Amino acid sequence: MEWEALRRSQEKEKKEAGASASLARAGASIASLARAEMAKARGDASRRNPKVEAWEKQLDAVMRKKEREEHKKREEEKERIARREREAGMLQKLVWLMARDNIFDGYMGEGSWVVGQVRCFVSGVPQDRWHLVVVALDKSKFMLRWGWSNLLGVYLCRLDGGLGLRKYVRIAPDEVGRFSEMRQFLKEEGLDTNLMEQAARWQSSQLQQAQEREEREKQKSNRSFHKVLTSTELEALERIADAGGKTHPIYLGGQMGYSTNYARALCKSLGRADYVDFLASGWCVITPKGKEELMMKGRPKGEQ
Repeated sequence: MEWEALRRSQEKEKKEAGASASLARAGASIASLARAEMAKARGDASRRNPKVEAWEKQLDAVMRKKEREEHKKREEEKERIARREREAGMLQKLVWLMARDNIFDGYMGEGSWVVGQVRCFVSGVPQDRWHLVVVALDKSKFMLRWGWSNLLGVYLCRLDGGLGLRKYVRIAPDEVGRFSEMRQFLKEEGLDTNLMEQAARWQSSQLQQAQEREEREKQKSNRSFHKVLTSTELEALERIADAGGKTHPIYLGGQMGYSTNYARALCKSLGRADYVDFLASGWCVITPKGKEELMMKGRPKGEQ
């Protein structure tokens, strides 16, 4: 996880400084010395020895692979640094927008604000230090306009008295649910975990509200959709009801004088309108909506 990688990088920062360059130089020196010693020991004639040439090729391949790995590590480190700079720039910009709205002026305690479609939670005392949690989990128009759509996550920040960004930790969107595992690490970093819990509760309530809205829309859509059955579909639904509310396309096709494939297609059409359900065994079972449809048509409704 990103926060674990951050902790490891902080612990090994001094040890890893210059390690890549030193390793590359050491490898090149070893290869050079090995070639020089071999040339000195065997002379020009021995260079044509197939075994020696094979060994040299193998050594070159190993060194090239090592150089590629070192290059990849350097590029990844550059990318990580560039991303951290962009994240810090985004957070400082949000702080500036909040300061422009006088949110920090004379404020004491905890509060929550929406800044450019991004939810921000703040706690602190002026002229001392501030704690800030930024919940940016949606690709809103605001995030897209500023080019921050690939910086989504939850950010725990600490600001100094002058509203400068002192430290921050990013929790990726797929790690938000694992906040309890990060609690000790965040405390060690001097970040306000209570504020994060407040943000987590707000995010949970937002998610629950979104699910409830989706469920209401789904129910509304189901109520508003009413398939107009053809005479053949209505006959198939009636025969399913007459069979006790459950039948198989094989039997249904035989009763109606159609092929099994056509009977199965009729059942699928009824299933899309939620008039029947399919069991794993392939049987069709009439639903309450199907029974209601038959009652509206004045047909027998089968077993309840």
